[in-house]
Amino acid sequence: MQNDKQLLIWLIRHGETEWNKLKKVQGREDIELNETGIAQANAAGKFARKIDWDAFVTSPLKRTVKTAERIAANLDKDVPIYIEDDLIERHYGKASGLTYEERVQIFNSRPIEGMEELVDLEKRAQRLLNHLLHQWQGKRIIAVTHGGLIKTLLALVSKNTLKRDDIYVDNCSISSIYYMNNDWHIGLCNEKEHLS
Repeated sequence: MQNDKQLLIWLIRHGETEWNKLKKVQGREDIELNETGIAQANAAGKFARKIDWDAFVTSPLKRTVKTAERIAANLDKDVPIYIEDDLIERHYGKASGLTYEERVQIFNSRPIEGMEELVDLEKRAQRLLNHLLHQWQGKRIIAVTHGGLIKTLLALVSKNTLKRDDIYVDNCSISSIYYMNNDWHIGLCNEKEHLS
């Protein structure tokens, strides 16, 4: 199905957690999936059966690892899961655990202590793309990661045709990027048909 592509990556955001449900900023805190998140990951796994996958790469946080495990359990063959540290979520510093309203109230437009700068997040996203291309060229992989990083990757690959702040990424939605003809391209963006 994807033989013309030199590398296909599905970018899947982890399933829902209680912090997602409460609309709290969730950076690198190691929050578990809730029951909805587990069901979402199972649904994504059934949807992923249409492609013959070579591997999973996942952020080291529990919510992504568990999502990858549930997706893998629903595939028709065993697919190995590898931890990739650069897939971790953006560090939101002192804003982590706050709702959007609380964050605005406390910080307004002031810098947030401990937050990973956007320029550093973008550098990490570019480093990740280079690494994945080197490591997995010619393969089909599922990268289970976080909303902040997925938005950054989509903006980067689209050369900012898609603006980072305009992209929304639902829990367990699927976006995809692929490398072909010496460049990165976007396939899917926040696909969630499997969740309905």
